[in-house]
Amino acid sequence: MKNPTLSYLKTLRHAATATLALVAMVSSASAQGITQITEIVTLRSGNDAAGLPLSYGSDDANVTQTSTNDPVLAASGSPAKVIEHHSAWTQYITDPDARWIHSSHNAGAHDGTGTNASDVLYAHKFDLPALMPQDATVTVEMIYAADDRLESIAFGDAGGILGITTPLTAASSYSSEKTVTISDTAQMLGVQAGANLLFVQQLDTGGSYSGVIYSVKITVQYCLIETEFRSGMRYSTTAGWLPFGVGSIMPNMRAVTLPEGYSQAELSNAFTVLDAGNGGVAVAVNANGAWSSLSAPSGWINSAMPSIGGQHHRSVLYALDFQLPASLPQGSIATLDLEWAVDDQLTRTFMNDIANPSLGLVANGVGPNNYSAPTTSAVAGTVSSLNLQPGANTLYLLQDDIVNQVSGINYIASLKVQYPCEGIPDVDYDTFCECVSDWGPCNNPGQPGQGCANSTGAGSRLSATGSGSNITLHADNLPMGQTIGLFFRGTNQIGPIQFGDGLRCVGGEVQRIKVVITSSGQADHGPVPAGSLYQFWYRDNSGPCGSGFNLSSAIAIP
Repeated sequence: MKNPTLSYLKTLRHAATATLALVAMVSSASAQGITQITEIVTLRSGNDAAGLPLSYGSDDANVTQTSTNDPVLAASGSPAKVIEHHSAWTQYITDPDARWIHSSHNAGAHDGTGTNASDVLYAHKFDLPALMPQDATVTVEMIYAADDRLESIAFGDAGGILGITTPLTAASSYSSEKTVTISDTAQMLGVQAGANLLFVQQLDTGGSYSGVIYSVKITVQYCLIETEFRSGMRYSTTAGWLPFGVGSIMPNMRAVTLPEGYSQAELSNAFTVLDAGNGGVAVAVNANGAWSSLSAPSGWINSAMPSIGGQHHRSVLYALDFQLPASLPQGSIATLDLEWAVDDQLTRTFMNDIANPSLGLVANGVGPNNYSAPTTSAVAGTVSSLNLQPGANTLYLLQDDIVNQVSGINYIASLKVQYPCEGIPDVDYDTFCECVSDWGPCNNPGQPGQGCANSTGAGSRLSATGSGSNITLHADNLPMGQTIGLFFRGTNQIGPIQFGDGLRCVGGEVQRIKVVITSSGQADHGPVPAGSLYQFWYRDNSGPCGSGFNLSSAIAIP
């Protein structure tokens, strides 16, 4: 994968499966990490709503038209008519399912339209994914013939043209097909998520006949990272979601127990503690007999371990930490889906800032006693509107206890972010040897995808970028000041074995490949070959366990 497979966060890789507008390419794949999504829609003149060619005289199910040059009138005009080709026209283009169209059709004429020639502006309707980012790359490939010529194409909606207008041929082009290809961002072309119109301007320069035939392939490309969170569970690359044992500490999660009848000042103080990277633990608890399960495996948690399931009746502010790509445009599209059961009430959710409770996932006061059946909610918007940020993020959940008997929370959250693929590494790798729960030699777990915590308070993460014979390794979160370290590779996954302040998981035939000295907090080395397992071993004189050294997480590059 291209982002770590996490033991608590699950990052999914998808190639989209889509049936869009008239004709769509369908593809499906799944793995771990970030992936490029490709959506393809084909628009043809003279087709029905299912993308099949129509008979002469039929209304085009997807195209309206006007004899003026007004796109608003074209969008609201009468349907275009399928017409028989003139003897001088090419009967078909490369796409055999496209048909000639015009503003009208004379059923008594079998050689062209049999009507007065005229200029026509067509509006061809189609849909694109509802969450397509505006920075998505859009490529338009058009095959066409026209009498007398096709003047231009542009994209927009019922309100008119939204993007650039692309001029086409200036000469007659009805006896043979012509092609044009344009590529730009969705925003520049005027292509948008959801409903769209392709405006096709056909000009007549004289004679008795006119019409147009075309096939347009629109390819949209963007990237998707999906991160899934489940309370009381950890994710294994081989076994999937696995439950934590009762009493286990949840990695990547912190909590502050609030006083009974807490004030706004006490809530703000709890946020300050968590925002500074501090706070207590969240632990897996036995479910109370009245508590509900969710639609997929998950578990109940609380901020302390009760003697009987859930008998720690306090309000709790949880902090769930996760990572997004370091380069993440604020206009990227994001969705957050949440399913939960809670005793007594999930009052609010926050993303990164408790002063910005505008996620909209929870209407304040869902509950009380919202534990006997799951509740679902979702919110969509841009990265900016959901208050997400590049790199480190924290989702805050406020669980309120009301009746002072038992309390706890059970949730499944799925975050999807769609954004331009530029700069996304294309090397696939799997992350392992993550230091979670009680695996650290001195109770020093790291964050998702990291090794055990070092003197910085975080663990070092090993990643890779590039492709083929040009793969580079990156180790981050290294100790401050000058540090010496060693990249090494092996043939087998071992352990994890506690080693120094960290875990060693790369073994078999081990080879030392590069010693580095760095003062930047990170180390890089490349190129390295695929087909190996890699880890980084580094000095940390002030580390939490006192051994003087630690290791990063490990990766396997197939």
